[in-house]
Amino acid sequence: MRDFHSGFTLIELMIVMSIVGILASVALPSYQRYVYRAKAAEVIVVMDKIHTVMATLQAEAGTLGKDICVTGAGTSASPDGPGMMYYQKVASGQPIVSKEVPGMKKTELSVDHLGVSIYPLSCANPYIPQSVYTVVIRPKASSDKRARQIILAIYDIMKSQALDLNPGNPVGVSSATGSLLLHFKI
Repeated sequence: MRDFHSGFTLIELMIVMSIVGILASVALPSYQRYVYRAKAAEVIVVMDKIHTVMATLQAEAGTLGKDICVTGAGTSASPDGPGMMYYQKVASGQPIVSKEVPGMKKTELSVDHLGVSIYPLSCANPYIPQSVYTVVIRPKASSDKRARQIILAIYDIMKSQALDLNPGNPVGVSSATGSLLLHFKI
């Protein structure tokens, strides 16, 4: 009688392992891109709220960059303090009074679990037209690769909606700091 052995040969196992390896090498980068884009969506929701707050402020207080100047850092040390402050331009010799921008807290501008901070601003600048505001998105730590990947995903999603104010030097991600600079019109 013949001995009958059932099972897989070494060649068959090696072929299956190589196919699984090829599929994993193709699928993993796509999956990572998907994960970073999903995390970027959270920051984009905050940016949408910033847009709404800026539009409301312009409707109530005056034109951004002409009548009012907005900065993205409140003076309060409390995390629940104001996230943005603004001041209206006054006549020469008059004191400048900062006011809180309603509807935006510091905690909303600092997305700690993603490792990024958001800094909205709009001030008189000869290179930026009126009714345009700027959003700077920075990684909390310059060596945080995950935050940089999220910032690249934000850029990829938002570049079609942002204004290109200087065609010779397009808006993008700074290679030195990993910061992203985007301009939006109200």
